[in-house]
Amino acid sequence: EYMGEYSRYMLSTQQVNEVELANLHRTKTRAQVKAGAYQPLDEGEIPAATLWPQNGSLRQRTFDFFDNPNSGILPRFFAIWIITLILYSTVVFVLETVRDVKVKMGSLFWEFSETFCVSWFTVEYSIRFLTAGDRLRFLRQPMNVIDLLAIAPFYLDAVFHFGGRSTFLRVLRLMRIFRVFKMGKYSAGMQMLANTMSKSFDTLLLLSIYLAIALVVFSAMIFFAECGDPMEIDGQIVFVRPGQDYPSPFSSIPASFWWCLVTMT
Repeated sequence: EYMGEYSRYMLSTQQVNEVELANLHRTKTRAQVKAGAYQPLDEGEIPAATLWPQNGSLRQRTFDFFDNPNSGILPRFFAIWIITLILYSTVVFVLETVRDVKVKMGSLFWEFSETFCVSWFTVEYSIRFLTAGDRLRFLRQPMNVIDLLAIAPFYLDAVFHFGGRSTFLRVLRLMRIFRVFKMGKYSAGMQMLANTMSKSFDTLLLLSIYLAIALVVFSAMIFFAECGDPMEIDGQIVFVRPGQDYPSPFSSIPASFWWCLVTMT
C-alpha cells in the first residue's frame, strides 16, 4: 500500500525516475511522500549496495544469493568465483586432450581439478534447488538443465565405472563443455542475445529454410559438374575427375553440402 501511494503520487506529478524511486527508503511517513518532504539523492549518487540480499524470507534471500549476482556485494563476488571456476574447468577440459600436457601434469592433477570444480558446481546447484520456490519450474528452466548436464557426467562415471574407452563415457565427457554456457547466467549481454534470438525465431526459421533450399540446389549443381567419372580403386567404385588419380571430393550430393555451406556463408 505504501509503495502504491508513492507510485500514484509520482505518476500524478510526472516526476518518476530511477533516482527518485531510490529515495523511497529515506521516506518516513506517507504524509511526507505526499508533501514531497524527503531528501533527494544528489545527482549522480548511487544508493549504497547491500552486503547480503535484503528482501524476502531467509529461503528467498539464500536463493537470491546464489542465483542473482545483483542482489548484493557478496553474491557478486560469488558469481565472479563461479565464472572463474567455469573458465578454469574449460581450460582443463581442453588441455586434457593434449597428450604431452596430460602426461606431464599427471593423472592426480586432472582428477583433483575435476573433483574440485564439480564439488563447487554441485553445492551451488543443490542450494539453489533446495531454496527454489517452485522446484519443478526450477528443473525445467534451460539454464538449470545446462547446470545439471555439466555435473552429471562426473557422478555417472563414478557410480557406473565406465571403461576408459567407452563410447558412452566419451559422450559424458563431451557434456562437460556445457559448463561454458553457465556463463550466460552471469552475463547481461549473453542473456540479451539469447532473448533477441528467441524473439526472432520466425525470421531465423525462414532464413534457415531458404538456406536449406540453396544448399540442396547448389550442392546438386556442383556434384554433376565436378563429380568426374566412375572408376574402381582398391575394389571400390569412386568418382575421379579427369586428369586426377584420386577420388573426387564431390562424390555425392550430401558430400557436397560442406563445400556449398562454407561457400555460401
